[in-house]
Amino acid sequence: KHTVQCTLPSIQSQISTNPSNSNSLYLNSNTTNIPCLYTWRELLRRMSLAQCLFPSRWQQRIRRNITTTVYRCHRAIPVRSAGAAAPIVSFSSWPTIQISRALGERTFSHSAGSAFNVSGFALTRENHQQKNNIIFTLQHPSQSRSNSSSLHSRPKKVPRLSDGGTLEEAIESTYNHMDILSPRDMAAFWTAVPQFLRKRGRGPSKRHDEDQDEQQLHLQFDKILVHTLEEIPAFGYRDLAQTTLGFAKIVKNIGGHGKRLPEGSPQQILHNLFIGENSQNKEFIFSHIAVASLPILQDFDARSLSNFIYAYGLAEYVLKFEDGSTFFDILALEAIPNLTKFNSFDISNMLWGYSNVKASNPRLFEETGDVVIARDLLKTFNPQDITNMIWAYSTAEELHPKLFEEVADHIASLDNLGGFIPQALSNIAWAYAAANESQPKLFKKIADAVIKKETEFTSQGITNLLWAYATNGQIDQHLFKSLAPTATALVRKCNSQDLANIAWSYAVANESAPSLFNQEFINFCLEKKDEFTLEGLSQLHQWHLWQEDLNSNIDCPHHFKEKCYEAFLSRVPRPSALQDDVISELSSIGLQPEEEKLTERGYRLDALVEVNGEKIGIEVDGPSHFLGRKPTGSTILKHRQVTTLEGIRIVSVPYWEWDKLGKDRSKKQQYLRALLGLN
Repeated sequence: KHTVQCTLPSIQSQISTNPSNSNSLYLNSNTTNIPCLYTWRELLRRMSLAQCLFPSRWQQRIRRNITTTVYRCHRAIPVRSAGAAAPIVSFSSWPTIQISRALGERTFSHSAGSAFNVSGFALTRENHQQKNNIIFTLQHPSQSRSNSSSLHSRPKKVPRLSDGGTLEEAIESTYNHMDILSPRDMAAFWTAVPQFLRKRGRGPSKRHDEDQDEQQLHLQFDKILVHTLEEIPAFGYRDLAQTTLGFAKIVKNIGGHGKRLPEGSPQQILHNLFIGENSQNKEFIFSHIAVASLPILQDFDARSLSNFIYAYGLAEYVLKFEDGSTFFDILALEAIPNLTKFNSFDISNMLWGYSNVKASNPRLFEETGDVVIARDLLKTFNPQDITNMIWAYSTAEELHPKLFEEVADHIASLDNLGGFIPQALSNIAWAYAAANESQPKLFKKIADAVIKKETEFTSQGITNLLWAYATNGQIDQHLFKSLAPTATALVRKCNSQDLANIAWSYAVANESAPSLFNQEFINFCLEKKDEFTLEGLSQLHQWHLWQEDLNSNIDCPHHFKEKCYEAFLSRVPRPSALQDDVISELSSIGLQPEEEKLTERGYRLDALVEVNGEKIGIEVDGPSHFLGRKPTGSTILKHRQVTTLEGIRIVSVPYWEWDKLGKDRSKKQQYLRALLGLN
């Protein structure tokens, strides 16, 4: 025998296994109200996860309908009453078994050796020679289907798109044979549903909606979903991952439409079932799956675990526990030791899932990057995998400079970027700009590819691309000039932030683009004047200053320009220790610096001094003003506009030059004298 003592939240349970019969499990009669039972192997491996299984915030929701799970051969076999979503098994007295349901209790009393069927699970109760011990042997009907083939007809194959079937046919076939479908059959059905939804969106179904009874369709979907959730704890890892991915794709397909979906349509029915009011149904479904997956997470292969993580990212659901951790933290614990088994597709999907829900996990991202580099996996990545991976790092704000460098060198070394779709090129450029990674060779390579595909971009793609080049300080005049006609054609589709980003990007690049910036562009901005953020209005103020510098005839109504100016002024200055040190030394050499000097057009200078009758602006530029040693787009624009519009010469004190001087004040003062021409 193997005996393990385990403490779960408020529960102490003892489990004994019989080595001669791995299909049996001894349950001590003095153990009552057991929320979860583990085999000795699982206990050793999952003690650290015990607190995550049933936190108190869940207990209120599912106190009456939690599943007591008996593990047989290290797999979860749930005991549940017919019709109960997730009942509780209470071993409160012998030889009585109580099965509590969400809507009440049902008690079954049986003598030794008798058997009864609970929701399709055959449960046999036997006496054992040891006092107070009773053996329960459970068998799922899927293990005895071969013996009952004469009682049930085999279901038809779930129709696929290639078969020319319809969604209604797939639902009817699955509903009619629901009780004898295997987990694999159910997984195949839920995989097919989002495919049918996409097909329906592209054209009419063979069967018109008016021929389908709305109530019947709702009933069938409801029954199939409930049945699937009841059977989820008995699913193997592949079927569980496939089903979850199908659910996530359904949520993604119908999640953003809400009440705009046609009344009575499959999409509207699925929205009610899978999302519900305030996303309550989505939370319950994916929480239920998460808890059911915990006992078998260690069995997942790389592809299934990657798809499982991707599904939760796609559904945009993060299950949180009382201690502040999340289900994504648990998934990372399973993924990290197995990263060497992940291929390029698995890696990109996994990281995308984390990034899409902003699930921070620095260790996972760091070790994944290390594995990609150490195993030289980049040559196995296709363009989409590379794009998803690098986008994920940037979106999650997880820095891995070595990986970004390796990816940039890899892309720049390719003969051409014909395999990258326009959106991928835009996303890669955006990722490097957002991560403050300066890779001129990469940006040059992307620019050449973009010009060849300039007419294929969407409004979002063109906006992100222009913003990336401007932010990164990659001023490619040919690129900005080439993209102006495309931006002009797409500008009417832009939202307020897109308009602000485009305007600011061209101001940084100093490419006039008269076909883009005209009265029509002003009108688009005015239509969305109440939608701009403070940052967007600030960008438009800098664009107004740029138009002033160009002496263009474009002008905005005074009230809108004033609104942009006030937004620009609202930015709160944050002097740094470096700035204070420089100003102190300026005073030491006999100058009288004006700190945080506000200029007429709204810019703030770190210090303003007068040297030989000339006003000079001092900008103490810390790391945030540079990408490597190259100034960012914001720094370039500020220096240019203050010089040309305010008539103030700007001199920069880069942080690395000041740091090299150490604490030697005489060297610092000598540096400033040379910089200002006072020697």
